[in-house]
Amino acid sequence: MEVDARCPRRLYWEYYYDGKGLQPVKINQHLAFGSAAHEAIADILEYCRDLDMLPNSEQVSMRVRAAQTTLRAEFDKAKGFQAATILEEGFDGEMIQVTDDQTWMVDHYCDLLEGLVVGWCLVRLPLLMQQYRVVQTEAEERLQLSPELMFLSRPDAIFERRTDGALVILSLKTVSQVNQMWLENFKTDQQTISEVLPIEARLGKEVAGVQIEGLTKGAQAVDWPKGAGHKHHASPLIWGYLKEEGGLDEDWQAKWEWKDEAGNNRRLGKGFNRQRISERYPGGIPEWISYLYQTENELLRAQFPSPPLISRSANELEEWQAQVKYRETEIGNALVHINGGAAGNVLAQVFPKHTTGCAYDAQFHSKCPCYSLCWGSQGADPIGCGEFQYRVPNHPEETTK
Repeated sequence: MEVDARCPRRLYWEYYYDGKGLQPVKINQHLAFGSAAHEAIADILEYCRDLDMLPNSEQVSMRVRAAQTTLRAEFDKAKGFQAATILEEGFDGEMIQVTDDQTWMVDHYCDLLEGLVVGWCLVRLPLLMQQYRVVQTEAEERLQLSPELMFLSRPDAIFERRTDGALVILSLKTVSQVNQMWLENFKTDQQTISEVLPIEARLGKEVAGVQIEGLTKGAQAVDWPKGAGHKHHASPLIWGYLKEEGGLDEDWQAKWEWKDEAGNNRRLGKGFNRQRISERYPGGIPEWISYLYQTENELLRAQFPSPPLISRSANELEEWQAQVKYRETEIGNALVHINGGAAGNVLAQVFPKHTTGCAYDAQFHSKCPCYSLCWGSQGADPIGCGEFQYRVPNHPEETTK
């Protein structure tokens, strides 16, 4: 549904082409990272569900290592990376510079994964566990919207509020930078509606709302090593500033610039250089996170934005169902003509191209993944061109008719 809202033609390519849908052969590092972060936190929440207690640092680290192994395997088996450098003015600053040696990218995302998961478990998980019990994690949900239409979803987790037993959905979101627009967007986000209905139908109980948990990666602004053209996310969870004062004395700082108590702008003096925490800080990223917790608590907490609980009215839920039923019926009828070889203008009418995000898609920090299908020659033979493969279903029981 979110893809349909962005571009109906992309929906067709990704979910309905040849009755299966398509996905690029090359991995998208942003999606792969998001999946790994979800995997680690889901495993941690399963521990919390089973024992109703917080995990210790070693239990968190064990699950981080497992997710890092999965992420490295995803990068290893992929035929390169989907996001290619865009050289046009205004776009290249948003892109990861891809070189022949891409080991740096894998290492960077593994660092970021550890920093975000360890940090979230330190500053956000205790607060959530005080307020909620974990009921389930990443379970398949389904809602029969009509005799012909089944809606499938997989919420990150379901919580039960300790004070009154109310149900709350947890939704994890990785984000490069947090601003007011990002926070406001969830007030109209479809997922905060669509995930509510299947749970209410299955459990026969109202969902009080959706709890958004942000994991901030930072802008891709760190060129490391300097001059290499390798753009890393500028997260204070994995980078610090070190001044070596001779012998074993080291002065570590988390911020290059800040405001003092009088509101004046301050910055570090000579001798401080940016360092990769996993390589230089004693004890690595977990110990650095502990240091931030003790000395830069506000900075640490800022990496994990959590807007107020989002609740939906009965009217919003009813309107969403009506929209989905109408649109899915329209799509189903169109696919009968398209798959039967009598497409005519049906593709253009039911799956029109939305051209505002073709050359630069903010979700992927690159061209739309279907750009070459719509505007190049690959659309004539997506599988044969070697750049696309049939889509792996998101849900075990998912089928396309």
